[in-house]
Amino acid sequence: ADATAWARAALADATRPRRFFEAELVAFQRRFLGGAARTVEAVSTGGGTRSINCAFEAVLRRRDAGGPRPVVLTGNPHLAVERAERRFGFLLERLEAGGAIDVEKMTAELDRPEVAAVYAQTLSYTDGISDDVPAVLDALDAANARRKKRGVAPVCLINDCCLAFSILVHQPSYRILDRAPGATPILATLDAHKHLGSDKGLSTVVATPG
Repeated sequence: ADATAWARAALADATRPRRFFEAELVAFQRRFLGGAARTVEAVSTGGGTRSINCAFEAVLRRRDAGGPRPVVLTGNPHLAVERAERRFGFLLERLEAGGAIDVEKMTAELDRPEVAAVYAQTLSYTDGISDDVPAVLDALDAANARRKKRGVAPVCLINDCCLAFSILVHQPSYRILDRAPGATPILATLDAHKHLGSDKGLSTVVATPG
């Protein structure tokens, strides 16, 4: 009832811009995605695939255009990531063990300057397995602290949470935006049509500055 009353009141004012509704959506999602106490940047999109593309585009735009081909490390990614590889021209390297990213192998690759991002899933679309996202972020923070000392751009974490409402609610360790800010820029994708009951085609990318 409260949600219905809010929606009617919000929609009754035709002067409210798109950014108002985006802000309201992200404010609600941060109750279970995390990050309520942090400054974040966000954009709404037409679906999970589009959010994944936006996240990769944001990461790759910060790279030196004249540098080596960017590398993205992953385990068993969503098909949209393979499509993004073809679209944006990065190199996708799979480091998979038991359906998830192999954190030990990933850690060994993080000092390579061409590594631009790690794509990790909280509840994968393919088989329902979750990567050990907290351990992935621990490794990234340590590696990015070393990279900063060398003047090398940090490795970003793209955390695909599009299906992960139940895990985010019941597993606080996976609400990585609630952790103290570290050295790793984080971009999380989340589909409202999978947890809010909205019409198909409502997703967001929520990211930390940097």
